[in-house]
Amino acid sequence: MPITRGEKRSVEVVKVTDEMKSFAAYGKLRLERMNKKHLGARQKKAAEAEKDEKK
Repeated sequence: MPITRGEKRSVEVVKVTDEMKSFAAYGKLRLERMNKKHLGARQKKAAEAEKDEKK
C-alpha cells in the first residue's frame, strides 16, 4: 500500500500554553502519567526490598 501525503492528521497538535499549565487538571494528568510510567520500577523496587527483608 503506497504512502499518501495528502491525508490530514486526525489529532490536532497544539503547544501547551501558560493557561493550560496553570490549570489544576493539567498537573493531575502529568502526575498520573508519571505514576503510570514509573509503576513497574516501583513494584520491582518494592519486591526487591521485600526479598531483602526476608533474608
